[in-house]
Amino acid sequence: MIGLVITKDAYCLDGLRFAIKKAKDQQTTVLFSYVQKIDNHDPIAFYHAGRENYKGQCFFWQDPKKEIILAGTGQVTPLSSTGSYDRYIHVEKNWDKLLRQAVSSGESGVIGTGPLLFGGFSFDPEEEKKTLWNDFEDETFAIPCYMLSLIEGQSYLTINRICSPDDNEWHLYKQVENEVEELTDQRK
Repeated sequence: MIGLVITKDAYCLDGLRFAIKKAKDQQTTVLFSYVQKIDNHDPIAFYHAGRENYKGQCFFWQDPKKEIILAGTGQVTPLSSTGSYDRYIHVEKNWDKLLRQAVSSGESGVIGTGPLLFGGFSFDPEEEKKTLWNDFEDETFAIPCYMLSLIEGQSYLTINRICSPDDNEWHLYKQVENEVEELTDQRK
């Protein structure tokens, strides 16, 4: 285990509760993002643990100096566009709207944590795809369900969830707690 005791962290539960209430009040979905500083954890082990439950929905990224390392698993919600001309604007507007509605709790102000969007655009959506790229959309972006960030030697866990008006806070909280335990169990 990596020193993550999510059950004792009232900020996570309070944040979930507030996000679900906001979703109910506005009759829409709301992004919830929670960040917790944790004991150091191997991002490669985190990535591999996520591959079992989130096939095709994992990523690993690091800067050249290895001062920022990000490993993410799962996909909260995809962001994409149908048009080729305004696809950049469309994805940006959807991302901005999601962030304006979002509820965040826990650690804040740490680069490489919180709700982050990962993905990319094809170079030319009008050009016929090569076989290698057939399984990819012209633009694919996603927010990871879980992200381990190693920032200048400090580890942070970001938990992202889309909350709907019908969600039950305890059910969602327990689901997150169980999934985090699976992802961070270093005995595997």
